[in-house]
Amino acid sequence: MDATNYLKSQVSGWIAEGRDFDPSLTNIYVALHSEDPGDDAEQNELDASQGASGYDRYESSVDSDWEETSPGNFQNVNDFVFDEALEDWGEVTHFSLWDGPSDTDNAIGQDAMISSVNVTEGDAPVFRSGNLSGTFE
Repeated sequence: MDATNYLKSQVSGWIAEGRDFDPSLTNIYVALHSEDPGDDAEQNELDASQGASGYDRYESSVDSDWEETSPGNFQNVNDFVFDEALEDWGEVTHFSLWDGPSDTDNAIGQDAMISSVNVTEGDAPVFRSGNLSGTFE
């Protein structure tokens, strides 16, 4: 998983200047993208106003929905079920993790999915337990 510039700045500020991280997070939001979201995960996110009716980021809890599998590695421990698509969303190729539900919040990391999925009307995209994972490098 590629760390965003936001996360890199948080870590380097802590190391070089002793700055505290932003307030402790209680939720991590999972976003879906139709193409590479870019270094800061701000591009190509599905959007209800642009043909992905029913789409919202998935809200997960940091203490009960994730586990660290080894240093720098993590995965979901519960199924993450998105809302039902009210129209065709098209091909989903990437995901990103955020500290909030909107595009004014901070992206933490992003990565390509192992295999893309075509979301059609009536589908409720799901990441089964253990199938959404990341390794920060």
